[in-house]
Amino acid sequence: MKEKIWVDLKNIIKKRIDDGNISMKTKSQGKKFWLRKVVDSNIRIEREDSDKKYEEIPKSDFIDIWEDLQKDKFREKGYKQKDLHEGNNWHTAASFSIMAKLPYIKWKKDGRAWKLKLVKNE
Repeated sequence: MKEKIWVDLKNIIKKRIDDGNISMKTKSQGKKFWLRKVVDSNIRIEREDSDKKYEEIPKSDFIDIWEDLQKDKFREKGYKQKDLHEGNNWHTAASFSIMAKLPYIKWKKDGRAWKLKLVKNE
């Protein structure tokens, strides 16, 4: 299933790039970023107001989110950005925005926080 998640994400991102639909926005901060390239190990983005020319979000981030979403403690309450690597990940907002493009994951508002939740268990 881990590889299916990555294949699904790669296909979604490739299609968006091919269609010229490269602009995205983080849910939490409302910051823009642009999809630039997807390869076997990462997704390359360009972020609004960034000192870096681009960032590469590793495949492992998306797989880690998926694996955590399968855990009982996140299945019901949802998964916050600070839950990924205990909040020690500087591109979490973009990772979450990309992950939410999967048809079996959705956003859920909980107070002021946005969380990811499974739509159905695949």
